[in-house]
Amino acid sequence: MLTSAAVQEVKEHGVVYKKDESCAEITDVDTVVIAIGVRANTVLEESLTDCDFTVVSVGDCHERAKNGYRGIQEGYEAGIRI
Repeated sequence: MLTSAAVQEVKEHGVVYKKDESCAEITDVDTVVIAIGVRANTVLEESLTDCDFTVVSVGDCHERAKNGYRGIQEGYEAGIRI
């Protein structure tokens, strides 16, 4: 795991990144997971406010961005209510 680094390039088997003003490469990589800052995206929810049906918003589109666990929990609870 590498934190506080900026990905410069993802290659077939490696990642070039910049951290503390210097670039480096990690090789022999088969999976890359990029976790970046999040913010709520309420555009779709807001566009459906005048609809004639019930809209249930969960996860990052509802109120504020959340971690993955909370988004999954909200989706599960909404599914039960339907």
